Amino acid sequence: MPKTDKPKILVVNDDAASLLALTSLLEQWADESHYTVMSARSGQEALRQVLLHDFAVILLDVNMPGMDGFETAEAIHQRVRSADIPIIFVTAFLADEIDRLKAYQRGAADFLFTPVIPQILHAKVSIFVTLATKNEQLRRQADKLSQRTTELTATNRRLMREMEERRAAERKSHAKDEFLAMLGHELRNPLSAISSAASLIGLPGIGSETIDRARIIIQRQSRHLSRIVDDLLDLSRTMSGKILLARQPIDLASLVGTCLDTFRATGRTAGYQINVDLAPGWIDGDPTRIEQVASNLIDNALKYTPAGGSIDISSATCGDEVVLTVRDSGVGIAPELLPHVFDVFVQGAISLDRSQGGLGIGLSLVRRLVELHGGSVSARSDGTAAAPS
Repeated sequence: MPKTDKPKILVVNDDAASLLALTSLLEQWADESHYTVMSARSGQEALRQVLLHDFAVILLDVNMPGMDGFETAEAIHQRVRSADIPIIFVTAFLADEIDRLKAYQRGAADFLFTPVIPQILHAKVSIFVTLATKNEQLRRQADKLSQRTTELTATNRRLMREMEERRAAERKSHAKDEFLAMLGHELRNPLSAISSAASLIGLPGIGSETIDRARIIIQRQSRHLSRIVDDLLDLSRTMSGKILLARQPIDLASLVGTCLDTFRATGRTAGYQINVDLAPGWIDGDPTRIEQVASNLIDNALKYTPAGGSIDISSATCGDEVVLTVRDSGVGIAPELLPHVFDVFVQGAISLDRSQGGLGIGLSLVRRLVELHGGSVSARSDGTAAAPS
């Protein structure tokens, strides 16, 4: 067990002979009872000792010149640190009841009457010394318990953090597996179409019309493969910081309008209600990359909105920023997916036979390109009828 300080007893008496007699009696039992005896010749000296030490009990003479025992007791108990120190008043046996009442009002724990009987002195002091020892043991046990609780709390936090990191790693690994499966599917479909069309061209007796259709299939699927490869390369470059921006002043509203014209020309917006509210707003950016951001956002809205749904596209200037918002009435984003919708390899409603296809990296590319321009991107959804904006 750790070594502890012995409880201290303070004897306060202005009479040198009485002080020596009391301290000598107490020191006879000091080693046996494991305490230390200290002394003071006045109330003021007692207060100085109380400021420096903790005492198990104070033996205080009532009749002292200057500051008497009652005043000294009151001053001791006014201080927070010494408020609970038990005080035994030493007084003449014939002290009247008024003095005794006054002593109790000043916080007296007990009385010793002169002449002091050694056995009574020993018995009374031993009670308070034992109590002080037990209190110190309880305090140390409480400190150890508090320290252990702190250690356990820290350990629990560390374990929870490690569990969350492990779960995140498992989610990331699972997402990568799904991404690779989707990538295989996305590559296999156009390659299969190209292979079939090429074989068809080589067959004898095939008419020119069939050959022309086969060539169109090959061209269309080649472009699709090229887009997949471009997306993968762009994501890789943004993640490694290898994209260099060719910045220039851009009217975001005009650029987004051009993107929409392309979607309309290819028939992608057919069957949708497209609501456009684009206010002019100039930004400093790379036109190619900003167009990529706008195209990916619009493409994502079209991909997850059933035919007949509505898509709102707006831009507005807010202070020093220009804000582009894309809102749709599609399937929405599940609450557990929403915080990760811009993470790499995360995709909503992943299905290998989903008609729209795609690798699920469009929003990841959007976030990285926007951040390269010093901007930010966020998504909101109630989980049932909203999409990234």
